Amino acid sequence: HEHRQLAMPSSPDLVVLISNENWRQRKDALETLERVDEREARVAFNRMQKTLSDGNLQVRNASAHAMGELSLPEVWGRVPGEFASQAVPALARCLADADPAIRKIAKQPLRVLQASQSVGDVSVAGQAALPELVEQLRDEHWRLRETACTALADMGPGCLSTTQDFAQLLGDESANCRQAAKKALEKLAGEGLAAAQFWNVMPPILKDLLPRMSHKDWRLRCSVCWAVGQGAKSVLLKASMLADIVSRKDQDAAVRRVAAEMLGLMGTAMMPATAALAGALKDDTSTLDLRTACFQSLANLHKELSALVGRAMRNNLEAKRGVERAQRCAYRLGGASRSERKHGTDLMVTPGVHQLATVPELLRILLDPTSPGAAAGIDSEYDAIDTLQAMGKAGLLGRFDASPGVAEDVLLELQKRLQDQAWNVALSSAEALAALAIGLQAPLNCLKAHQEGKSPKMQAAAKHVASQLPILQTSEIAEQAARQMRVVQSPDWEPGPIPDADKKLANELARSSLLLLSEKGLIERLDLDKEAEMLENRKRLAALREQHAGRGRG
Repeated sequence: HEHRQLAMPSSPDLVVLISNENWRQRKDALETLERVDEREARVAFNRMQKTLSDGNLQVRNASAHAMGELSLPEVWGRVPGEFASQAVPALARCLADADPAIRKIAKQPLRVLQASQSVGDVSVAGQAALPELVEQLRDEHWRLRETACTALADMGPGCLSTTQDFAQLLGDESANCRQAAKKALEKLAGEGLAAAQFWNVMPPILKDLLPRMSHKDWRLRCSVCWAVGQGAKSVLLKASMLADIVSRKDQDAAVRRVAAEMLGLMGTAMMPATAALAGALKDDTSTLDLRTACFQSLANLHKELSALVGRAMRNNLEAKRGVERAQRCAYRLGGASRSERKHGTDLMVTPGVHQLATVPELLRILLDPTSPGAAAGIDSEYDAIDTLQAMGKAGLLGRFDASPGVAEDVLLELQKRLQDQAWNVALSSAEALAALAIGLQAPLNCLKAHQEGKSPKMQAAAKHVASQLPILQTSEIAEQAARQMRVVQSPDWEPGPIPDADKKLANELARSSLLLLSEKGLIERLDLDKEAEMLENRKRLAALREQHAGRGRG
């Protein structure tokens, strides 16, 4: 350990030492680098990044710690953007390391950097790592795919543009990868990011997932059925077509109104259509009825998103800071100067913690002329619409786009799985169909009401829209699901040699779904009550028979 005799080796000496064959030499040199001055650190910093992939765990630990330390503001007495901008992407890549110890090591300095705000949002500073992490999602080793997915989710809002990439893992052959993708999307949605909800992520990848329903592994088939049930609602409703109808000025106003009303009943799944609805709302050529429909749809979305953000704020302290930042950005759109408003727009489109509240704040500008962000009048409103359009292009609002024919294939494949030999898959497909029937109910009821209404003009408009949709009968879809669930509820159901706990769970899931379908009016409540009574009677009869048989054996 000759280098220890030097009070403070120069950076060139340290660069040599961190390349030394002896791991102890490399480790001690990295620990020394934490204490050098700014000029010295600059010389060694690039080489230091390479040691994050060192073969020795202790060296990698020292490297991650040193990079985190050099990025803190108290080291130089100012915000060290130069070091932090390089350190964060390097540490973000470590979050996808196959070694859990390395992932843990990297998380600590990133948390410190986020808390100190020395680099702003870590999710923004780590953007440079995205291409490598996305590429790792396609690695042949499942462990690396899994860790890449988890690392992307750890970047929070910074990974919104990559959600379709890691959602592909919902159809991965590795159960760990499938679970990682599910948890990643649920984590982001729990942080208030509506663009990461299943129905806003799934449409573009459904074509790739559907063939996995025929995979030999029943667990994979089951997983894909569940994912499709969560994410196919907007595809079945052809929401991208509805949004296109709303935005087309050459389209009949009544047809545009029907499309706008249907979108407004889709919950947060309408989010990719926000810019189209906002554009029609502020279009001078739009009729009053059309503007009213767009206003109501955007108000519905604002309410849904506000509730989502409110839940996130209760569970995540970082969410409160994100809301405050989004409000400051929105305030700029009320500025008198074009440059100030453009700055606000640029900030809102940039990935960051404010993304959870950006859309609600933009909608507030459009819906409430007294809000601070609307102070510039029509200029504020048009800037808000431009911001929503830019966010849509950047993938920050989720996506509608799906391949042609996918809507029809979704129902066909799920219906096939109802006959699957694996009871888990059959039940999962029934649950998926039930979820879709419930999700489709309100928009299709709206369409039906116009078709059966008294206005010939609205009847014609509704028929025009219906002619472009796949044939969707929510009652039929619900009944298909209910039939399978009734089978599971039956005392005669024999799925094979499975644990009693699994059989009980399946029974409870089926019962819960039947009750939900009943509450939504998709199956007859009276029939369900009768079935429940019959079920109890049959169970009692079966118990009596078993008791009698037992006595006979005795």
